[in-house]
Amino acid sequence: MKEISVVLKYKYANSSASHSGEVVFTGSNLTESDFKDLEKRMRDAFYSKSRDSFIPSQVDIPDLFDYVPSFENDTYWHKFTGCDVSLKKNTDKRDFEAFVKDVEAASEEGWVRFDVLERKTGRISKKLYQKEIETLSKSYAKEVEQTNKLNSKEIDRLTKTQAKEIENLIKNNTREINQIKKSYDQEIEKIRKSYVKEMDLVEVRHGKSKKLLLETSECIENYFEGESTSEELEKIGKDVKKMVASI
Repeated sequence: MKEISVVLKYKYANSSASHSGEVVFTGSNLTESDFKDLEKRMRDAFYSKSRDSFIPSQVDIPDLFDYVPSFENDTYWHKFTGCDVSLKKNTDKRDFEAFVKDVEAASEEGWVRFDVLERKTGRISKKLYQKEIETLSKSYAKEVEQTNKLNSKEIDRLTKTQAKEIENLIKNNTREINQIKKSYDQEIEKIRKSYVKEMDLVEVRHGKSKKLLLETSECIENYFEGESTSEELEKIGKDVKKMVASI
């Protein structure tokens, strides 16, 4: 069997146009049965994981977007379109079986995505830039959320601490207020009792004074009528002086 040709296609992102490429591998040692078996394995690898696209550079085939004039929206995916015996000279040093093994290994590991514009020009594409902004925004939002949670916990902790301190102050102040009130009530009670006692004494003195004054008035009348002696009058006068002195 002669050489084996593998054809791939690259589609422009912003139009219906496409660009095709061909890679030719050595297949001189293959039988027709070997070729069919290897072709099936290659197709299975290209179409594995529900994808019919692959990235040529990951299996050492030149990417076709070298011919694309605009890289801003172009993707890295290429399509496999066919495989057949070819009379052309090989363009790849590998034989077809080695290439199939490389495709199977890459498919198993997973096709590694990259940004076309950045690879070809060194500039970061708008999509990648927007994706980076989106990633940073999500990271920032997550950080803000975590900060808010921490602040909320701290506020809750401070609020509970403050509430507890206020409760303790109220308890302490209530206790102190009750002690002051009790002391005040006791003082008022002492004053009241003292006042009552004083009023009782005044009332007693007033009663005695009233009685003595009546007796004095009666003694004076009797003296002028000749019914009381001067000694009696003198005695009651002394009692009046004592009463005045006690007041």
